[in-house]
Amino acid sequence: MDKIQYDAEKVSLEQAQEVFLDTYFTEINTLFRAIGSSDYEISRNINRGGTRTVYDLEVKFKEQLINNSKLHCLFSESDRRALALSIFLAKIHQLSDEDKVKTILVMDDPVTSFDNERISNILRILFALKPSIKQMIITTHYKGMASAVMKKFNDAQALKIIQTSQGSNFTQTSKAEMTATAHDERYMEIMSFVDRHTQDNKITKLRPFIEDEMRQRYRLPLVALNLTDSDTFNDCIEALRNNGNIEPTVATYLHDYRTTLNLPAHELDLWTLEDSRSYAEGMMNFIYNDL
Repeated sequence: MDKIQYDAEKVSLEQAQEVFLDTYFTEINTLFRAIGSSDYEISRNINRGGTRTVYDLEVKFKEQLINNSKLHCLFSESDRRALALSIFLAKIHQLSDEDKVKTILVMDDPVTSFDNERISNILRILFALKPSIKQMIITTHYKGMASAVMKKFNDAQALKIIQTSQGSNFTQTSKAEMTATAHDERYMEIMSFVDRHTQDNKITKLRPFIEDEMRQRYRLPLVALNLTDSDTFNDCIEALRNNGNIEPTVATYLHDYRTTLNLPAHELDLWTLEDSRSYAEGMMNFIYNDL
């Protein structure tokens, strides 16, 4: 190969690389903004000081160039993770269609330190990416993320890790379990106790459960009465009774459960298992038959 041909091929290669990098950095910025870091612009600066071309990273914040030594002061933990995720996903987007269909994407706790808005943004990006790749695997310790994934991806399957005497095992779980609210989980715990599927006393779960049930069922009347979550359980019961939303006998039962279950936790723990189970069963019957 003569020098002229070598130089021509080198120029061609450099031009192709520039086109690739332009596209790559455009994709990084698009993703970074989409995830929620809209004030940043990430670019590259060519450093030809040595024998090889080196690209330095440049960051602008609200169109102001930031010195690299100050980046640690500017980027929040959430921004740093969002940028790393944007760089990673930009690489996936740059793959050819042939490579994408063979790609298994594994993401380990991608939403650590993210708020709900960023989580929604990330799931929107992953949802758009999913049809073009072979498989997507997401691990998380965050229940909110697991729930959001199951709601967003209708065909998602979930496994959970459980601790056994032999160590940790994977077990299949359902969409209903993964998307359960804290109130749903309390219900399942209490009913498991009532039905004798567990010997773990759930007496301390009863007080928040009955209050949540009352607030959910009478949300509209409570709003009309200008009562919010900051108002006490007692005030809500009295207001609903005085306004005719609940019968006096129902209010009396609610007050009885409220005062009994307001005992200190260490006193409730002294109840025998069967006393607690019987009380829980009576309360659940009241909630679903009389409240």
